[in-house]
Amino acid sequence: GWNDAVSRRSFLKLMGASLAFAGLTACYPIQRKKIVAYVKAPEEIVAGKPLFFATTMPFAGYAMGLLAESHMGRPTKLEGNPKHPASFGATDIYAQAEPLVMYDPDRAIDVTNATKKSTWKDFTTALAGAPRNGGLRILTGTLTSPSLIAQIQAVLKANPGAKWHQYEPFNLSSVRAGSRMAFGSDVQPIYAFEKADIVFGLDADFMDTAPGGVRYSKDFATARRVRHDKQQMNRFYAAESSPNTTGSMADHRLRMKPSEIESLARLVANRLGVTAAAGNALGNDLAKWVDAAITDLQAHRGRSLVVAGVAAAPVVHALAYAMNAALGNIGQTVSFIASPEAVPVDHLASIQELATDLKAGAVDSLLIIGTNPAFTAPAELGFAELISKAKFSAYLGLYHDETANLTQWHVPESHFLEAWGDARAFDGTTSIIQPLIEPLYRSKSAGEMIAAVAGQADKTSYDLIQAYWKGQRAAGFDSFWETTLHDGLIVGSASPTVGVSVKSGFAGEPQAKSDGLELILRLDPTIFDGRYANNGWLQELPKPLTSLTWDNAALIAPATAEEYKVRNGDVIELTFEGRSMKVPVWIMAGHCAGGVTVYLGYGRTRTGRVGTGTGFNAYPLRSVKSPWGGTGLAIKKTEATYPLVSTQDHFTLEGSREDVFQAKTLASLAAAHGGHAHAEHTAGQPLHNKAVNPHTQEREYNGYLEPVAPVYQSGLGPAQQHLGDGSHAREEQEELSDLSLYPQWKYEGNAWGMVIDLSVCNGCSACVVACNSENNITIVGKEEVAVGREMHWIKVDRYYSGDENDPSSLNHQPRMCVHCEKAPCETVCPVEATVHDAEGLNIMAYNRCVGTRYCANNCPYKVRRFNFYDHTAQWFGQEGWSTKVVANASQLGLNPDVSVRSRGVMEKCSYCVQRINAARIEAKKEMRPIKDGEVVTACQAACPTEAIIFGNLNDASSRVSRLKKEKTNFFMLPELNTAARTTYLARIVNPNPALNVESPNAHG
Repeated sequence: GWNDAVSRRSFLKLMGASLAFAGLTACYPIQRKKIVAYVKAPEEIVAGKPLFFATTMPFAGYAMGLLAESHMGRPTKLEGNPKHPASFGATDIYAQAEPLVMYDPDRAIDVTNATKKSTWKDFTTALAGAPRNGGLRILTGTLTSPSLIAQIQAVLKANPGAKWHQYEPFNLSSVRAGSRMAFGSDVQPIYAFEKADIVFGLDADFMDTAPGGVRYSKDFATARRVRHDKQQMNRFYAAESSPNTTGSMADHRLRMKPSEIESLARLVANRLGVTAAAGNALGNDLAKWVDAAITDLQAHRGRSLVVAGVAAAPVVHALAYAMNAALGNIGQTVSFIASPEAVPVDHLASIQELATDLKAGAVDSLLIIGTNPAFTAPAELGFAELISKAKFSAYLGLYHDETANLTQWHVPESHFLEAWGDARAFDGTTSIIQPLIEPLYRSKSAGEMIAAVAGQADKTSYDLIQAYWKGQRAAGFDSFWETTLHDGLIVGSASPTVGVSVKSGFAGEPQAKSDGLELILRLDPTIFDGRYANNGWLQELPKPLTSLTWDNAALIAPATAEEYKVRNGDVIELTFEGRSMKVPVWIMAGHCAGGVTVYLGYGRTRTGRVGTGTGFNAYPLRSVKSPWGGTGLAIKKTEATYPLVSTQDHFTLEGSREDVFQAKTLASLAAAHGGHAHAEHTAGQPLHNKAVNPHTQEREYNGYLEPVAPVYQSGLGPAQQHLGDGSHAREEQEELSDLSLYPQWKYEGNAWGMVIDLSVCNGCSACVVACNSENNITIVGKEEVAVGREMHWIKVDRYYSGDENDPSSLNHQPRMCVHCEKAPCETVCPVEATVHDAEGLNIMAYNRCVGTRYCANNCPYKVRRFNFYDHTAQWFGQEGWSTKVVANASQLGLNPDVSVRSRGVMEKCSYCVQRINAARIEAKKEMRPIKDGEVVTACQAACPTEAIIFGNLNDASSRVSRLKKEKTNFFMLPELNTAARTTYLARIVNPNPALNVESPNAHG
């Protein structure tokens, strides 16, 4: 049938064909010849040995440089390109989840006409005969692709009266509107967080959604990292309405409604010498916080940074730019470039203009490319109903989604790993999108779609990209092309900085004061704007801070919940600007009082088996006037309830919190060891806190009881306070070894271990998705997650300190198997399915496991996962499918180096033993030891902040060995004497001594 996927035989043909194309190798170009069957492998292909190719992932229009791992022609894993400025070797959850998108059996397979199977030839024939007469309209998402933009502009020139519109929910329109207000020019900021000693955030989300978020996370962490020889760190003030991963890194965090963010920005700007109308009065209780922040900013002129979030109002961005100018930061910690989008537009105004033309009957032919306006367009436009008003309509998209169901024609879109293209990064750096495989289905790229409009339907994406760049680099093109493909970017293509100067009187009058409820709309931290709704890894990924999976909710502060007498799971009706939606409540510690946050992207009606029907659609509340919410929200409690699932209380640990999570201030760290924190960064005197008996006091968080742990002045557990020579934790374990009944084993050669730096972990969960992708970890579905059966090998725990309405800190701690040298799991396994190897790894023999689960019961760290059902067959096999789609698509994306587990088998973190083995083989061939840094685990490779470090403990010069000697190094649950190979560096915070803050040691 037309919905059948490619067969295995056909896939092998495609795979062989893909290897015959010149661009599909990064270092060793294969000659472009006729397509031949995969009978004799090219010399670069060695069975069992993956190849890596530099490519580029366009995300919301902007490029992220990647290295794609390919097994025998099958892309299976994505890593960051260390040469690319947007990634520098790291990635985010979306890049890690992309292989699952490419092999998704729910992707559109064939061209359809009125939902019936058709062909590309039939489509191009219809397109050629489609009416234009000045009524051609092209709608795309954000575009930075130089070649595609040139194609579109050529089409516009050839069709007088044609228009190009851009729209997607995430865009930088507000950022650029702020630059026009402040400078009178359309520019975008580039931040240098590694140079900033003081960072002041206004609803900032630079680690979350902003283009360059991976790079900014890395740069921020560079200034945050503390070592025995570097006891300086930045200080971060965050004023925000809805908690996010960026704000969780703050030393001082202020909860405010969005309308109050503008008032704060105006207040601080005036105090820093910026002429702007004063905002609405803020409470006197905030004066001390604001004074301290302003004093810090003034004391660090040229070394500070004021940052506004993407969703902040244009005037907030303008005020942030003006504050940076007043502080002398422009040219130091922030610079400005022309927009990489080349044709930047106001996305909301653009789609509103298109809707007006559709309504007026002025659109003859409508082409929608790579964006889903039927689902995401502002509600009052009624865009879904207007599509039918075009005489001819066509849609290029990955899925047969809401928009595809309304257009006359739907052309399947090629995944970026299947088609050639190009894109620009946040700083303007241009790179080539290099495919690794021929399209699995009968799909086309955006460039091929536009070429068809221009009457060049026979052109391939390779033809188009080569033609464009030959026109740009005619001299020495072959050398340029090979170098660009090898490096993954065009060296020296970053945009030059431009000079700016602040205009006078730009800020205008402040918005009216609001005392009522405010709606806060944000992109979902896992499925983004809804485009990843059918991605099981991201649906099941616990959201940072709430740990919710498979759903969105109305996030409210504990005080607001008490005022409206609602509890977790109670369904409420939200009414905003005359439009309503029903959504369940989730009480969120640290949320601003008087605000309600709802994530966009859920409530999809057409996306696929995984995502259809999950969550609640908040787009009906979005408008052109208020794209990110606003004042005037009304709440009505209903009688209904809805089951929400959070993983925060799954796999909980026994013991007091200080034996699990450690944190301390920068000043106390220096004082405890006779040192001195840098004068400009000192956090004041050590904190004194009264210990609380964890067995007698409890506090309710998110519907479950969590003990309030004792807090120690030093930030370390009582058993560790007396050790301060830099290797206290390891020495304590060695001293206790004589008390063990385990025989002592001398680990010669390699002894693998890991350190996780809690000071720079922001809880983004890139490590979790990277682990899923590398180790073929399955999803289980909402019902199984609800009973604690999720399969993630890494769990990112969230801890708060302080009052639940206004916590003084939000902390994250990744937890996976710690590979105990004296592993409690091994002694109770009756069949020796879990054992130790000669290098200290606690390994699993899957074919021995009989599923007693004794090991999980005896694991004090609660890091083992059991397959209660054959979930791999359900999600990656043929079960439940009417065709062979999954068997011949999803399974092709699995990592062949890792065994796929089945029902009745226990699994856990393996320290990526397959990567260790690969490095061992290479080292043996070259007759040398494994080099430090040669083995990089999947979680370590993905981490944007470099919080995870792995290596050989027997190599005294290795990075992990040096970190184990840091005075902040600690074991989790040290009293158990398991000699864990994974340890942590305590989280170090840098509070202002002028502000009294609670100890950073935290509770769940």
